[in-house]
Amino acid sequence: EGVMRHPWPCYVEVPFEMEKAAYRWSEYARGDEQAVGGEANKFVAGKMFFVKFGDRPRDPVWPVDLLLTQKDEAQEILGYMLADAIDGFPVPFYPLCLQRAHEHAALVGFDMDVLQREIMEAIRESLGSQAPLLDEIRLEDADPSQRRYW
Repeated sequence: EGVMRHPWPCYVEVPFEMEKAAYRWSEYARGDEQAVGGEANKFVAGKMFFVKFGDRPRDPVWPVDLLLTQKDEAQEILGYMLADAIDGFPVPFYPLCLQRAHEHAALVGFDMDVLQREIMEAIRESLGSQAPLLDEIRLEDADPSQRRYW
């Protein structure tokens, strides 16, 4: 807390011990260096950094994962991301490349439609004779706040 309150962009590497404290199972935060008893690293492919791309003390701090093989190039990579964050519209001080990566990683479009349909069918089967209730729910307005614009 209060570590990245400088009036300039900055970053800090998050120690694996701190990551481990955030997970229920420690293997989710164990890199190659922390392999226990010869057990290979199966879950960690990246090294986490906290990065502040803005130049104000209270600008947002973003978690950024770099591949373990890129850890030694963190300063250069985060420098490129900083250049991208300066023009990070529509989210200020958030690199456009990360915004685009998030959009492509999100489950949307056709994939989301298929997944949603399969989930609804599974729920419909488990409800049996009460399955028509699902249709009522699907016909309700998903965002009631939109009514204020009518």
